[in-house]
Amino acid sequence: KAHIKNFLTTKDAHMLYSEPIADLFPQTSVAFIDIQNFTSWSSERDPSEVFRLLEAIYATFDDIAKRRRIFKVETIGDSYVAAAGLPEARDDHAVVMVRFLNECLKQMTSLVKRLEVLLGPSTGDLKARCGMHSGPVTAGVLRGQKSRFQLFGDTVNMASRMETTGCRNQIQCSQETCDLLMTHGKEAWIAPRKDMVEVKGKGTIQTYWVQLRRNKPLTALPEGSDTASTSSRSSGKGPSRTVQAAEAASRQAHIERLLEWNVDLLSRCLRRVVARRLTKSKKKGGLFTVSLDTTSKRKSRSLASSAGGQSNGATATHHSTADTSISSSGHNMPRDEYQESIRLPSFAESLQSSGGGANEDINQVQLSERVQAQLHAFVSKIAHLYQDNPFHNYSHASHVTMSTNKILMRIVSTDEIDITHKNKRKSAKRVLGLSAPRPSASKEHAARLHDYTYGITSDPMTHFACIFAALIHDVDHPGVPNAQLIREGHGLASKYQNKSVAEQNSIDVAWNLLMEDEFMDLQDCLFEDEAAQNRFRQLVVNIVMATDIFDPELVALRNKRWQKAFAPVTGDSNGSPDSTNLMDLKATIVIEHILQAADVSHTMQHWHVYQKWNRRLFHEMYGAYHNNRLETDPSEGWFEGELWFFDNYVIPLASKLNECGVFGVSSDEFLTYAQANREEWERKGKDIVEDMKNEFDERSVQM
Repeated sequence: KAHIKNFLTTKDAHMLYSEPIADLFPQTSVAFIDIQNFTSWSSERDPSEVFRLLEAIYATFDDIAKRRRIFKVETIGDSYVAAAGLPEARDDHAVVMVRFLNECLKQMTSLVKRLEVLLGPSTGDLKARCGMHSGPVTAGVLRGQKSRFQLFGDTVNMASRMETTGCRNQIQCSQETCDLLMTHGKEAWIAPRKDMVEVKGKGTIQTYWVQLRRNKPLTALPEGSDTASTSSRSSGKGPSRTVQAAEAASRQAHIERLLEWNVDLLSRCLRRVVARRLTKSKKKGGLFTVSLDTTSKRKSRSLASSAGGQSNGATATHHSTADTSISSSGHNMPRDEYQESIRLPSFAESLQSSGGGANEDINQVQLSERVQAQLHAFVSKIAHLYQDNPFHNYSHASHVTMSTNKILMRIVSTDEIDITHKNKRKSAKRVLGLSAPRPSASKEHAARLHDYTYGITSDPMTHFACIFAALIHDVDHPGVPNAQLIREGHGLASKYQNKSVAEQNSIDVAWNLLMEDEFMDLQDCLFEDEAAQNRFRQLVVNIVMATDIFDPELVALRNKRWQKAFAPVTGDSNGSPDSTNLMDLKATIVIEHILQAADVSHTMQHWHVYQKWNRRLFHEMYGAYHNNRLETDPSEGWFEGELWFFDNYVIPLASKLNECGVFGVSSDEFLTYAQANREEWERKGKDIVEDMKNEFDERSVQM
């Protein structure tokens, strides 16, 4: 034991060449803490965000462990392993371990809610699951290239089983730990689990829930359920007013956290827009203030806004009506503004500083308090304009926004890029010169990166437009498909001539709100002039219209455009766009594909994420059917419909993301998840549909 203690405190190198350092510790308690649904959560995020979460949680656990004299053994992925009773023996190891786990649960619940503002949707829903067992362990230093102190024995295995068979936000312990707690007078902490637990190698055993409160702990809940909903279903009655009020308060708090996250994300994107503008005008960073000519600037922009954003200057590429036009209704509508390609700014060396361009200046840019307040007010109003649909709601819009940001981050900071557009991948650091470029080579590197990504990486306004469009793309969605709105003769269908009804309405609602007088400072910060406003609107229109994936005219136009941009050139090349127009065409396609992918990103993420949103969409459609707003029962074709959607849209879309060539390994990730979810749905889909129907019917009875 002295050798072990000395290694843990000094880790002397000469010890590695002595006799093995190991001993038996007869009286210990070992615990595992697992972050439930972490794998599905991480599938929605950039790797840097995953590590930011783990570092924050583990640092919190480490502080608690140090204060309570608990020994941290190791972290294995999203599992935290700790022990009490070693290397210093202590008689109260079971008691102190329960106190440690209880504090970890409380601190994590508070921490993830705070982190949701930084890391986005569903972060606040993460919960820990704890399991512990008491008994002897063999502990020692496993020597090798990376020597580590490790625990071995049945106690460790049993503690792991207690965690894996446990329940979220609960501590499950074995009979041995229960006996020790009772010996120390902690009977009030313990409640037997009602159902027996099957443990590998042990058979069926009795386990216990442990809570420090005197009230009886909860019995086991199904994965992902909550107390109120479970008790309500079992009793056949709806939740009480108290429970309803608590659930409403929880939903509102969730919406507020999403609001803060969206505001923070848009604020960072807006600061990049300002940083680029300051670089262009050769100004230094500092507090951004609206220029003195705002009156004339606003007057110019208001004239363009009143014209419906039709004046696009040199920002959109117009082509012959026979090639690209969408049938017009005779008056200005967002659909009429849809363009085959949008011209992105050309690369200019003068806008690139040595080593990072405008992004270098973002930390020197501050938004004025008025701009920040108006941005917050705008996002808040957008959130309230979303209807309370199960699927097409503000939470889903936030999920799409998060996925859009993830894809954009992959474009900008890809580690591996397929430069040759072949199967062989080359390192971006080698091919593009990303590894510590010389000052004289940095401009050349930036220009090559600009060309490779079709100019998307060089334009902060495009980034802002993508995030903005993701946030507003379903605002005021009525909760039924466009075809149903047309069938009903809905006012929106008449207004938009039965074309892209929900999409056009969302654009108009969001744009009209943005152009209101109360957001003038925000407008001045975002739009340098009329041309900037027109280009921003054109981007938003194209991006949001891309989410109408069932309109035959739009689908035909996109397919023709894809062939022109990415299909191999054979035979006569007459009519093919020149290099500049081709880059703009490819950029427009990529930008639209970003939101198309983000809008169905749940199908290209972890199975649990797919099931979460698939279930919500089913409830929305099934509810519409029960409210006589759909002619056919969606449950009858849901299983086959999902398979068709995977085969004819999701998987081809994931393949196109790969063919675009700018998403690096992310496109492989999308395709892998899509194919895996498709296979899983084919195996389990029929049973899941029946379960979703039963769940809907039970909720209907309770209401």
